[in-house]
Amino acid sequence: MNKQTIVNPPTQFSTAGLETRGRHRVRAGFTLVEMMIVVAIIGLLAAIALPGFARARKRALATTTLNDLRVIDESKNQFAMENRQPNSYVPKVADIKPYLKVGSRLFLNTPLSNFRDIFGRSILMGDLATPPLLDDATRDEFASVVPNSQEFWGSYCH
Repeated sequence: MNKQTIVNPPTQFSTAGLETRGRHRVRAGFTLVEMMIVVAIIGLLAAIALPGFARARKRALATTTLNDLRVIDESKNQFAMENRQPNSYVPKVADIKPYLKVGSRLFLNTPLSNFRDIFGRSILMGDLATPPLLDDATRDEFASVVPNSQEFWGSYCH
């Protein structure tokens, strides 16, 4: 007869992952120092990445503001063509609002008195011959992310 080795199945109190050295058990795992190093590395990576994210967000706000100026300018042009107004006519917000996309930020957040940028500063409408002008304080707000402001803003700033 063959003798078969009987292997006991692991029980609920298995010692897998434990080594024995003498009378003491040694657990396999991470030490407190190793965990602190990992947390410090994650913190360092976050500190490196966050300023870049803030800069990208501010640049996106500048692009949104520029897009709003272009939409207002195009709405003024459409109003002028449909109503055959002279270039010297200064349109009101109520004149321009029907030419804005319903549901857009400009359409929903514009009172009937004047257009405002994302910081709440007024956008100077001017007559039909001139484009809407951005407030200098808003332009200065974006100076850190728009180094060449005249090239970026074009005819929409002073």
